Amino acid sequence: MQAYQYIIKKRYYETPAVRIRGTADATNYFNALFFDDTVENFIILALDRDNWCIGDKILAIGTHDCVVVSPRDVIYAAGCFHAAALVMAHNHPEGGRKPSEADQKLEREIRTAAERINLKIHEQIILVPEEPQPPPTPWTEDETDKLRDLLAANTPLESLTDELTRSLAEIKAKAEKMLWLLPGQKLYL
Repeated sequence: MQAYQYIIKKRYYETPAVRIRGTADATNYFNALFFDDTVENFIILALDRDNWCIGDKILAIGTHDCVVVSPRDVIYAAGCFHAAALVMAHNHPEGGRKPSEADQKLEREIRTAAERINLKIHEQIILVPEEPQPPPTPWTEDETDKLRDLLAANTPLESLTDELTRSLAEIKAKAEKMLWLLPGQKLYL
């Protein structure tokens, strides 16, 4: 295979067609790439002039609290992709979005080097692990208390059935909002 054929194949067929329009798009892209959140990783996303993704590369894998990367490695990788712009990211496995002094220094050095070759650095994103969210419950505390009161008050069965039917309809509506159902799909309770 000729070199230019390899470059075209790699650039246009193996790289996902993603356009990065801002921090949210870049963050979503990087979150999809980070599988191991136990150590720090430094990754770049190479973009063309119109901010279409050309490729991405993990430049360094570090320890639980640091990653070592050289500005020369970042600029070299950008040159290999023939990138017009870069978005850089690294993760903080222990949490905390605030960049360390070393992070700020590295970013300044990379920006200085990139300016010399007319390479645009959009930003450096720090990814932190998401805090686990409790699963959504279909019953709020008020609804649970209301049903408990109805049961404790020896409410007639007909009104209790009406209340439960109304509550089930509300639960179904909440569940349909929480789930992404395809058109025509129904939720059966």
